[in-house]
Amino acid sequence: MGIPNVVALGSTTLTEDHINLLLKYNVRTIYLIFDGDEGGVRGTELAIERLAPYCSNNKGRMRAMIYELDSGKDPDDIVREIGPDEFMKKCRSDSVTPFAWTLKKATFQDDPLSVAQKAIPIIAAEESPIARTRMIKDLASITNVSEEDIKKEVELKLDISVGAFLEELSEINKTIQIQLNRRKVGDTKSILEDSLLRIKRLEQ
Repeated sequence: MGIPNVVALGSTTLTEDHINLLLKYNVRTIYLIFDGDEGGVRGTELAIERLAPYCSNNKGRMRAMIYELDSGKDPDDIVREIGPDEFMKKCRSDSVTPFAWTLKKATFQDDPLSVAQKAIPIIAAEESPIARTRMIKDLASITNVSEEDIKKEVELKLDISVGAFLEELSEINKTIQIQLNRRKVGDTKSILEDSLLRIKRLEQ
């Protein structure tokens, strides 16, 4: 239909392999557009969860936006109705952030704790302390969960992420030492290049 850089996700599932490819090709902005049905909602929730560690409002990080379709519609229907140019305009103007989409869905959720648990990884992925504080206030007002409790959960998530980062970095260091000791001197450059690539992916 003339819209570039489109990926159709099998079974509405965004996988780690998809994310690794996006990072490899230095993709920085993603529009998630799932069908307007229950499967589309579940697919969006899963995509948000998997993208959260890679996304924030700061430059240099991946930015995900969600364009939600009306019930019973799919992207192909909309493109055929309004044309590719208008479709892309609507994507840019009507899309919302993962956090805003999660809060919007909270209106239809019976369990506010479930909504809070889904939103906490998104908040933890935000690098700006000011933005995190604002998001915590918004989530607290929607779910009636106290700001203090949400803040504790966000900080716990951040501590776990830092711990996992340091553990993986330590593992990379050990691997470098083992490879340098076992392989030929001529392999040094390739060993270091591979390790730098792993560190870049870890930082992302």
